[in-house]
Amino acid sequence: MASDTGKSDILKWANEKGEFIRKPSSFRNWITADGSSGFKAEAGRYHLYVSLACPWAHRTLIVRQLKGLEDVITFNVVDYHMGPNGWRFNPEVEGATPDTVNSFSMIREVYFKVDPDYTGRFTVPVLYDKVNGTIVNNESSEIIRMLNTEFNEFCATPEAKALDLYPTDLRDTINKLNEWIYPYKKLGRKCNKKRIVDYPNIWGYLRDLYNTPGFGSTTNRYHIEHHYQLHKRKKSGNHETKNQVSALESVAYVHINVRHMQQAISEAEENLLLVDESAGAIGCSVTDNMVEELTRGDKGTIDKLIIELNLVEDEPSSTFNDLSTLMSKLRIIMSA
Repeated sequence: MASDTGKSDILKWANEKGEFIRKPSSFRNWITADGSSGFKAEAGRYHLYVSLACPWAHRTLIVRQLKGLEDVITFNVVDYHMGPNGWRFNPEVEGATPDTVNSFSMIREVYFKVDPDYTGRFTVPVLYDKVNGTIVNNESSEIIRMLNTEFNEFCATPEAKALDLYPTDLRDTINKLNEWIYPYKKLGRKCNKKRIVDYPNIWGYLRDLYNTPGFGSTTNRYHIEHHYQLHKRKKSGNHETKNQVSALESVAYVHINVRHMQQAISEAEENLLLVDESAGAIGCSVTDNMVEELTRGDKGTIDKLIIELNLVEDEPSSTFNDLSTLMSKLRIIMSA
C-alpha cells in the first residue's frame, strides 16, 4: 500500500505560487448503455463521491439532476476542509455525509481499496461501481458525458431523456471553449482581485445559471466559502493555504437568487402578453405601452401593473395561473 506521506501528498500538486495544478485523471473507464465497455448503465449500481466545494465535482451533481437521475445514482459528500491527507467524510459538518457505501473515513481509502499500490492523487469526483467495488472514472468531464447519454433509459422524465448537453453539432465549439476556459479562466484562478459582481457579464451569466433548475439547488455556498476562507488562513504554500480571499469574506449576499435582468424581463414580457390576450376575461387593463416600458425595465410601470393584477387576483379566471406566474416574475424583477 502506498505510504501515508502527510502533507507532501497534497503539497506536491501545487506550483510555487500556491496554484493547484490538476494532473490527468487516473481512472478512465466508461459506462455504456449496452454494457459493451464492461460497465453497463444500471439503476442503483453507481455512486458518486463529491465535494460541494470542488467545481469539478459539483458539475456531476448538476448533470445528475438535469438528467433526472437522482433515483438512479447515489452520492456522498465529503467535508469542505481538505486536510493534509485529502478529503475526509465528516457527517457532523452541515451538508456533508458519511460514506454510505464503504464506511470509509477518507477518500484516499476508496482509492487504496481499488489499488493498494496507488500513488496518485485522491481527487473528487469519483464515480464508483458498487457491484464490482471499483472506481469507474475520476475525470469529471467524462463522468458528465456518461450521465448525459448512457443513462437515458433511466431518466425521470421524457424532457430529461431528450436533453443533450453535448450535442454532436456543437462538440467542436464546446471543446475549443474548454481549451480556453480550463487553463486561463478556471484552473488556479485566485479570488482576491475583484468580486464576481465586478465583472458584469460573468455576474449576469452566473445569476442566470444559479436560478436554472439543477444549478442553485446543488450549490452549497457554505461549503464553498468555508473551504476557501479556512484554507487561506493556513501558512503553507499550496492552493488550499495560499488563497487570499479577503474580498470573498466581505462580499454580501447580493441578489444571486435573482435572475439576470434581461432574461427576467424577457420572460415577464412573454407572460404579460399571455395575460393581455385574456385581459377582458380577467378585468385588468394591460396596454401596449406597459409592455414597452416593462421591456425597458420601468419599475414604476411594473409596480402599477402589480397593483392592478392584485385587484383581480381573487377573480375566477382560466388565466389565474398565468397571472400568478407573472406577478411572481415581476416581483423578482423589482427586487433586483
